[in-house]
Amino acid sequence: MKSLAFLFLFAGFAAYGATALDDAQRLYAATNYSAAADKLQGAGDAASLRLLGQAYLQMNDLNRASDTLEKAVDADPKSSEGYLLLGRAYGLRAQNATLSAAPLAIKTRINFEKAYSLDPHNWDAAGDLFEFYLQAPAFMGGGLDKASKMADAIAAHDPSEGAADRGRIAERRKDFPAAEQQFRSAIQLASQASQATRHADLAQFFARHERFPESDAEFAQAFQASPNTPKMIYARAATLVRTNRNLPEARDLLTKYLTLKLTPDDPSKQAAEKLLRKASGS
Repeated sequence: MKSLAFLFLFAGFAAYGATALDDAQRLYAATNYSAAADKLQGAGDAASLRLLGQAYLQMNDLNRASDTLEKAVDADPKSSEGYLLLGRAYGLRAQNATLSAAPLAIKTRINFEKAYSLDPHNWDAAGDLFEFYLQAPAFMGGGLDKASKMADAIAAHDPSEGAADRGRIAERRKDFPAAEQQFRSAIQLASQASQATRHADLAQFFARHERFPESDAEFAQAFQASPNTPKMIYARAATLVRTNRNLPEARDLLTKYLTLKLTPDDPSKQAAEKLLRKASGS
């Protein structure tokens, strides 16, 4: 899924106090989510509730996250970020649900669409809405035609991201040559800052289609563009574990990952520990 970090606004401090929110922001940025949540207990303003909901999301306390973020959008119904975070909470709940998955997925879509309608320049919301349309079946409101329209909107802002999104659509349509072409185009269009991400996208595409030497070469390019970046280390390790290849390398990468200083934008240490157990056969 996209970043959960730093998506809160700074209005309405008076109801709770700027100092508590400032302290909680620092704790959240340092990935100390439990302490951040403790700082925000009793908060009633929208900014604090958004951050509290984010902390619960990072702690995987999904029911409390959605309940808190419902309060946040009630407190500030014009906040695109509030609806985006609420959509993410329902989306994660849907992934973990059985009988209630469909209603939760529909709530996910409704909130993502609300976030995007409130601010069409909220590119995190645009990206999450694209992801929903790409993955969800039609009866939940998904569909590749809708995803294509979102990819066009994203491409107008970020041509590289839009090309990568079009590559994923082509892959879902099983037009694999077109998908590869789009992923390669995304690399050509990428800024220096996003080169590593785009090489990793192509590497993961090759791995999904068992083109492993090409996948390894693209990951090498990603690491050259962005050495020792937590996201790249995690992406490489996750791809190796998923394809059941080079598991000693995957274990080394994940062990290294667990020593790094992470941000809320990175996969959690809990996710890395789970992946490491899988790579170790336990």
